[in-house]
Amino acid sequence: MRVNLNGLAKIVAGVLWADKKVVEEEWSAAEGIFERYDVPWKDAKKKIESYLEDLSGMGKEDKELLGAEEGFEIESVYLGEIDEFDLLSDLALLIVADKEISFTEIKILHRIAHAINTPKEFATAAILKASRKTDAGITWD
Repeated sequence: MRVNLNGLAKIVAGVLWADKKVVEEEWSAAEGIFERYDVPWKDAKKKIESYLEDLSGMGKEDKELLGAEEGFEIESVYLGEIDEFDLLSDLALLIVADKEISFTEIKILHRIAHAINTPKEFATAAILKASRKTDAGITWD
């Protein structure tokens, strides 16, 4: 299965960044996504770290970051030969890896769905599916 590394890394970085923290469980889930698409983790992690660095510098004013939903802009993204719902499901599992779902993470996943030309309802369904697997709850951010 061929996947566009840059596009996938940008999307994964956006999801990791959405709740303003990256925990070990999320890195592990991210690694699993790239393994699924036969992308070497070493290459993927470098790209993700580069995108995270760019994202954490966005919107700096007086050393405060803008909210993730204000800073994460994503246009149309070509990912290659993938099933979009499967990808959204994988990203949703990344979101719930820390057992919490923030509204910002939901908004980011909706933006990603739009960027890959998929209805945002698919993103919502993917989050519901993932939350059932992990018993994750919504946090008020």
